[in-house]
Amino acid sequence: MTFNPQCLATAIGSLPHKEPSQACDVILKRIPEIPIWPQLPNANLREDMQIQYSEGLPCVVLDEENQRMFFKTSGDITSNLEIYR
Repeated sequence: MTFNPQCLATAIGSLPHKEPSQACDVILKRIPEIPIWPQLPNANLREDMQIQYSEGLPCVVLDEENQRMFFKTSGDITSNLEIYR
């Protein structure tokens, strides 16, 4: 029996572009068989993978003015944790 792999390339993650059309052009040129939906964190903070997947976590604060996300653990965080009982 001969091993004859038929694998195709795809991608996961962010692209450095700010313009969606440029990112899509790169994707369609490089991996046309299995294109991806690009994340563009340089275009908008909310495109960052960590921000997208931390939505709903207790104590997460998205500071768009300073372009950062952090966990605010000072003070009483009980109400943030009660949903996990």
